[in-house]
Amino acid sequence: MYEKYADEHPDGPRTAEALYEATYRNAVLVDMFSADGDDKKANVAKGRAHDLAGRLKDKFPQTDYAGRAAALVFRIDQGIPVYGIEHD
Repeated sequence: MYEKYADEHPDGPRTAEALYEATYRNAVLVDMFSADGDDKKANVAKGRAHDLAGRLKDKFPQTDYAGRAAALVFRIDQGIPVYGIEHD
């Protein structure tokens, strides 16, 4: 739903937030699939999170959401759980 909004409204007032939310949800999927032992799906979600964070950084580098998405990507790259922590 968040990605759809970002695609339909590339310059919308909440597009940066939508891209961040989509990044967050994919980061959570990495944790969930890893916990289930499904590394293939975890890697797909990880790649998707990287792509979304990259789009956010390229399109909205001045927003706080770009930094927050970069922090999420760092966490999943380092193997730090995202799911179950307080949502930034």
